[in-house]
Amino acid sequence: ERRKFGAIGWTVPYEFNQSDLNACSLFLQNHILDMDAKKAKDVTWSTVRYMISEIQYGGRITDDWDRRQMNTFAEKFFCQAVLETNYTFLKGYTVPQTTDIAVFREHVNSYPATDSPEVFGLNMNADLVFRLDNAEK
Repeated sequence: ERRKFGAIGWTVPYEFNQSDLNACSLFLQNHILDMDAKKAKDVTWSTVRYMISEIQYGGRITDDWDRRQMNTFAEKFFCQAVLETNYTFLKGYTVPQTTDIAVFREHVNSYPATDSPEVFGLNMNADLVFRLDNAEK
């Protein structure tokens, strides 16, 4: 999880938590249901990005550089390309082309048990810092 790296990569340490994730999940669910009710063809990605990176998680962000970083993450992860066939977030991290939850879970469970810092937009030195911090404790 990203949590193991702590505040590395942020100017200010933020207390992102499960309730932030739950709020984002609920927003996405409601947004998709609303789109379905309106017979919308495409996801309004700008709305999704704004709500998640500026309101849900972004509401905790106080530093301008951190806000810029969060918006960059949102541009990468919340876009139409994610729904395209063979899209990869990072080598080995693909999006399954299914709506079957069992297949989706099986696919996610095939990911490595220990995530590389690159998955979270960090370089490999973040893992070294994490290990050094752990050794000191």
